Amino acid sequence: MTFSTLLPLSALLLVVAFFWLRVEPKRRAVANWFLLYPAALFLFIYAWFFSQWLTVGASVAVAAIIVGVWWFVYGSYLPSPTSDNISVWGQEAKKPAVVAAEAQAEVEQLKKEKEELEKELGKLKEEKEKKDTG
Repeated sequence: MTFSTLLPLSALLLVVAFFWLRVEPKRRAVANWFLLYPAALFLFIYAWFFSQWLTVGASVAVAAIIVGVWWFVYGSYLPSPTSDNISVWGQEAKKPAVVAAEAQAEVEQLKKEKEELEKELGKLKEEKEKKDTG
């Protein structure tokens, strides 16, 4: 058993386990075919060709312990993944049309405020002129 390969294999198994545990239940078959089965095949081929059965077994044990502790402490309390609570980065960003409409509304509001301030300024100038001349 070599520790230089134990760490990467354990990391690989941790990544696979965490991703697989957080996959939407309706998509588990896809996750199995694109994540779980290739990782298992890779580990089997690695152990077979390089005679590293003990290293692979130890990495599986280490990953199982870490995932088990994570699941017990934190993972079991997470809501199950659904399409409703999965968000994609950038999905929350507003569309350009919405941003443009909001900017246009702000411009209109600023124009109204400018007109009101100009009227108030005009009234103040008139009052000052009356005061100066009177």
